[in-house]
Amino acid sequence: MTVLFAGRTGVKSSPDIGVKNMQHIMEPFQLAKRKQKLLTGEDYCLRASQLLEKRQWSAAQTILQKGLLEVEKKAKAYHLLGLALYHQGFFGQALTQFQKACGREARPEYFLNLSIVLNELGHYKEACKAYEKALHLKNQSEEQNWKEEISRRHTQTAKTYLKKNQLKAALAEYIKGLQFHPQASTQLQVARLLWKLDQKNLAFKYLKSFLSLHSYDTSARLLLAEWYFENKQIPLAINEWESVLKKEPQNQEAHNCLLKIQQLTDV
Repeated sequence: MTVLFAGRTGVKSSPDIGVKNMQHIMEPFQLAKRKQKLLTGEDYCLRASQLLEKRQWSAAQTILQKGLLEVEKKAKAYHLLGLALYHQGFFGQALTQFQKACGREARPEYFLNLSIVLNELGHYKEACKAYEKALHLKNQSEEQNWKEEISRRHTQTAKTYLKKNQLKAALAEYIKGLQFHPQASTQLQVARLLWKLDQKNLAFKYLKSFLSLHSYDTSARLLLAEWYFENKQIPLAINEWESVLKKEPQNQEAHNCLLKIQQLTDV
């Protein structure tokens, strides 16, 4: 039997342990060390958050300082580091970290904690300003959530109308939803409904707007190609069909349309 750590257990080491065997023994430890270096910035923040929950302030500080260069969302890391420093009584250092976090990303919790540490340091005027900013951001966030919820309800109503084949009523609900929360999927659905209702020029506007943000969507490009074709803008229609085939080489609709164009040209 090979003894890995001779001397610690009181058992003598085997005489056959040489350099080769020691390399084999050390491989798991070297691998663990390499894996440790592959931690992402998000891993550091997650680990630090867990340590903060356990009130292990110093350990959280250490891991954040170690991984700060790896973190993409540095505002989050600065905020967590500020918390770790604050709870250890390093108010001045915590203030610096909270200021960095607020400078990179305006979130209500960042400004709230900034106001708390400013108050601890006796900067009451600045603390009030930071607190007012936190309230303002919180209200904005709540308003956005409210708008998204109203939009979601309009979308659900629209889907109900669609099941009943009430296209105009569905269209009206989708458009109401867009007024509260401009969602791309809803925008595309509006374009399709307008197309079915023979309001193709208006559908074209929604399609162009949608594709300016989601150029990869082949179903939207096929609809746009059809609009170009019907409006005798053949070269533009061909460009759209070809772009679809670049994305989806087996797309049968695009193949058929290009074949149809070729046949018309040959005639």
